[in-house]
Amino acid sequence: MSPSPPSDPPPKFSLSALVSGVSDGGGDGWVTLLAKRLIEPGEVKPVTAGGLPLLVIAPSPALSAECSPPPRPIYCVENRAPCCGSPLDLGRLAAARPTKSGSKKGRRPVVACPLHRTEFDLGTGEVVGEWCPYPPVVGKVLAGRTEGPVPVFKVREKGNVLEVRLASDAKRRRGADDGGLK
Repeated sequence: MSPSPPSDPPPKFSLSALVSGVSDGGGDGWVTLLAKRLIEPGEVKPVTAGGLPLLVIAPSPALSAECSPPPRPIYCVENRAPCCGSPLDLGRLAAARPTKSGSKKGRRPVVACPLHRTEFDLGTGEVVGEWCPYPPVVGKVLAGRTEGPVPVFKVREKGNVLEVRLASDAKRRRGADDGGLK
């Protein structure tokens, strides 16, 4: 009896390929981002939708308690720090420093670049505080790009999934040459 020919290996799939980037067919720019059951409060999930690296963020109850007004339940930003291109899913989530000592009024949820510690407002994408404060003195030089916000995307719930709007938001993506939003 002769040996059987080797079989082809099973195809490899990533979680993000299975749950994101599928159009809803409405032609309105909304694409499936993630099944709602795949993200819990306090989690961040890097996904790809429409070819864009995105970060889905569900603030934890502890973070929500530090913010005023309370944050939205889900945020979506580009998963790339404008200062250096580092994935923001490796960064830290926090409440922005209070504008007045001891006050939580006006504190907003932010994500920080893991390399330069620049903080970005999850709701607007704007820089909160100093641009590239780390390493001290040389952070701005090492970043090598001009200051700019991180692109923010609208998220909605539809049935058992979260959808992200890419059509108009994609126009706001950073330009490859200047690091700013267009």
